[in-house]
Amino acid sequence: MQERQASLFTWDVATIPTSTALQVLRPAGVWDPVRPLIVQPEALDDAGWEGGFERGFANVKDRALAYAFCAVRGAGITINTDQVKEDQVKSLSDLLNPRWKGKLLLPDVRTMGDSFWSMTSARLNLGDDFIKKLFVDQEPALSRDSRQVAEFMVRGRYPIALGVNPLLLSQFQKQGLGKSLKTLHFPEMDTVNSSSSVVWLVNRAPHPAAAKVFVNWLLTKDAQVVWAREVETNSRRVGVEPGNPQFAVPRGAKLLQVDAEENLAEVVKTQDIGKAVIK
Repeated sequence: MQERQASLFTWDVATIPTSTALQVLRPAGVWDPVRPLIVQPEALDDAGWEGGFERGFANVKDRALAYAFCAVRGAGITINTDQVKEDQVKSLSDLLNPRWKGKLLLPDVRTMGDSFWSMTSARLNLGDDFIKKLFVDQEPALSRDSRQVAEFMVRGRYPIALGVNPLLLSQFQKQGLGKSLKTLHFPEMDTVNSSSSVVWLVNRAPHPAAAKVFVNWLLTKDAQVVWAREVETNSRRVGVEPGNPQFAVPRGAKLLQVDAEENLAEVVKTQDIGKAVIK
């Protein structure tokens, strides 16, 4: 934004979540529709995508603006099995048990997607007052740092956390740390999102031809195999191994597409409720 205000146009393509793209950058006129660029037959092939090619445009009401090429199950509740038995947390509502008061580690619902996305689903299922019950009455520790949340859980400082970043947790576990951590998914907070794997075309791009080549390559199976593996995410491409199997969307599951534009107002409401009740 600062570059554009200074008449500097250095970016061709972006892969960022819909929230920032729609709330901040679209009003500033940053995007051109990406759909006209997609011409490669493999990229356009319905059979190559879970749910078909067109499903990738479902996140945005203007179904030409951006393309979502991954689908990731939302972060669940992470427990330290050295401190918590699985039968002690069978639902999200179990976190309201007095035994967990002062023992929960939560991303700040006012600012972080790991929290406000899942809590939007929870609020729609359990009522608006659930935010206060969990984030105020249970006296949790709040963090605005994704790495801090993961590190605190790996070090055993808290028995239960919400929204432990799966990529960060994977990095710790590759070092032999955090092996006692387990993520649980509950229907009342379960979501699906495109994470940061939504491709946007920046207008006034300095290299428009290169942008076209890149977008068409990105949506091929070969590119998606690399993307899923290196970013540890889960492509919508048929035949691509999940980069993070724990957060693969169960086949046939009907989960809230929490980062779709049609749900943005509910996400904002969740943030607003958090701002009102958390002092």
